[in-house]
Amino acid sequence: RYDKQQVAQILSIIFPIAGLSPAIAPFIGGVLETYLGWRYIFIFTACYGIFVFIFVTCSLTDNPNTHIRPMMSNADANRDSPILLVLKNRIFWGYTLIVATAFAAFRTYTDESPFVFHQMGFSSLEIGNFYLPLSLAYLAGNLLTKKLLNRHPVDTIIKWGLQIMVGGSILMVVLGFLEIPHPGTVFLSMSVITFSNGFLIPCGNAAALTSVPSRLTGIAAALVGISQLCVALCSVYCISSLAKGQFLPLAWTIFVLSLLGIFNYITFIIPKIMKARLVSPVDL
Repeated sequence: RYDKQQVAQILSIIFPIAGLSPAIAPFIGGVLETYLGWRYIFIFTACYGIFVFIFVTCSLTDNPNTHIRPMMSNADANRDSPILLVLKNRIFWGYTLIVATAFAAFRTYTDESPFVFHQMGFSSLEIGNFYLPLSLAYLAGNLLTKKLLNRHPVDTIIKWGLQIMVGGSILMVVLGFLEIPHPGTVFLSMSVITFSNGFLIPCGNAAALTSVPSRLTGIAAALVGISQLCVALCSVYCISSLAKGQFLPLAWTIFVLSLLGIFNYITFIIPKIMKARLVSPVDL
């Protein structure tokens, strides 16, 4: 229904709501594990899933409206399958991989950091409170993104988000070398990276979904989601065997992910921006 700039504005409103989960979920998990046992975490998750399923089934209906973005041409439809058309779209993969690296950095931290905090001697209930700064940082990043989108294009905000992410990961590596035995050095450095996610995730998703014809948006959304999970899976698998409760390997992993995000921007997005400037010099 909307162009890239409008989609980014909408997602910057939606994602702060989802951004509360990093603070709420570990806190609920810590309470359940402390007072009832870890099995009740799975029981709670199952019950919540059933509730969401019933709510969605009763509330949502499919009501497609008129498409604004260009439809897939007959020539394209006859030549390639819809999925293949998305898979061959380099611009789509550029934005998707940027989102995937940002998401993987966050998931790698949330999966491994509890072991780091346990090594420092904190309980599950205490650890659950350490994720509140992440949610606040993510909310701040989303709110600032919403303001910036009124004056700056999506690609510029993505570039700024990547720069902040690299800066936060460098800070994390430096603090890892200093070996300061305080949880603040862990979650505060990660808060910088989570702040950058407030730039990258709404803008990257918006750019990826609007880089394909509107008929293919559903396929594109599915590929964006599964790409995030696959990159996060590989990253978490690697860090589980490398870190073993140590902060520095976790910091290096997130630093590598931030460099991959920069690499994707340089490889896929900058050529697109330069080509657009050559075609429309009046926009410079």
